[in-house]
Amino acid sequence: LVKHKAIKRKVLEDEKLRAVKKSGLMEIMSPEPLESLGGLSGLKRYFINRREGFLREDLPPYAKPHGVILVGPPGTGKSLSAKVCAAIYEIPLIRLDISSLKGSLVGESERNMNQALQIIRSIAPVVVWMDEFEKAFAGVASSAKTDGGTTLGMIGRLMTAMQDFRDEGVPVYWLATVNDIDALIENSQGAMIRRFDDVFFLDFPSVDEKRGWGTCLK
Repeated sequence: LVKHKAIKRKVLEDEKLRAVKKSGLMEIMSPEPLESLGGLSGLKRYFINRREGFLREDLPPYAKPHGVILVGPPGTGKSLSAKVCAAIYEIPLIRLDISSLKGSLVGESERNMNQALQIIRSIAPVVVWMDEFEKAFAGVASSAKTDGGTTLGMIGRLMTAMQDFRDEGVPVYWLATVNDIDALIENSQGAMIRRFDDVFFLDFPSVDEKRGWGTCLK
């Protein structure tokens, strides 16, 4: 019976990911095993401890993990951490690139964002990874003058959806990787930060971690 359920779940996930691929709006990413991420024992333990809470159906929506921001310079393991998170949660991982949703026609960008969010809702549970997230907010303040409010409208739709998904208990785990969190705070006036549970800073690995001693949870 357990094996049958596992096969049924795999078939369902494959069908959902086929819809993502067909849309061309998001990228399907491959999770990576926990052992592939050296060091960062605190972050790995953080994901492990929240896995059960995220997947439990009896918890109220406000009590469930919702997402995390990973901040740090390039090369500190932010992208790999996103892939490891999906492996720990044992759910699919998709990459949402907001800049790639922008189109040249009037209203096209907003339609693409709406469609992407509808797909995310339909394929949940899922980890949604937004890489270099602060870049999506560049120009938000001047959007009304520079692009007719397109960027502002897309970000507004995303923020509304993140809150709606949380209120409705839609199992989406949002993971944003950021190089410059000050830019994110400034351009969103702090509103986007409040959509996430926590913020982690990822520094360059220590000498012990470079030697591979930090790959185990202690």
